[in-house]
Amino acid sequence: MKITSTILSIPPYISTTWRQISALHVHQAEEANILVIDLTNGNQIEIPHLDDQELADIFHAHSSFLDKEGEKKPTVSGSSPLLSLHLPSQLLGEGLDKISGVLQHNPEAADTEDLPQDFLDKVASISQSFNREDVSNLPTPVEGCNCIFCQIARTIQIQMTPSAETIPTGEQAEEEVSDEDLRFKSWDIQQRDPQLYEVINPLDKNEYYNVFLGNPVGCTCGTPHCEHIQAVLRS
Repeated sequence: MKITSTILSIPPYISTTWRQISALHVHQAEEANILVIDLTNGNQIEIPHLDDQELADIFHAHSSFLDKEGEKKPTVSGSSPLLSLHLPSQLLGEGLDKISGVLQHNPEAADTEDLPQDFLDKVASISQSFNREDVSNLPTPVEGCNCIFCQIARTIQIQMTPSAETIPTGEQAEEEVSDEDLRFKSWDIQQRDPQLYEVINPLDKNEYYNVFLGNPVGCTCGTPHCEHIQAVLRS
């Protein structure tokens, strides 16, 4: 058994991150208490024969994780003075070079909620007046980060990036495509522990699973020999 601030591993029943666990509760049976773990994907895991101290350690770790998550996940309000007044006025009045003076990348706020869509639409509309050279000087948004700066920078870059249809024929760069580039990338793989991997859908970051390559091998999707395990093994 392994209980840390980020993972819960109780072979052979479960090995996953706390992010994948939505709730814990105990079912009292005749022979022994059964720990019931509700996963964010809707599955439910039951673990029997845990003593009182083990149950206490598990609940304490989960509670500490929830407290920490609550502290680092700022909510974003569409009526926020920063969003509704200061930032748009900076963009309209002084241009792209002032964004870094208003906001900076904040890794501690990587799990910030999505900004209101009407605000991002306004940013996208304003960015149409920017020069492409100015956009190229804007710090690159960090992949996987959802802090306010990265959301805004990502919106501007998407708006200013020309699509293939807008590039005149003959000006498109001829690039050699490798066999590796031709392979369809179904899942993003991130190692979280020596034997624990997070498998993420690159088209939907809210769809992710944890694969444990220890003994026994398993995945939080609950399906033996699933495509998520195969993706990790191929990587």
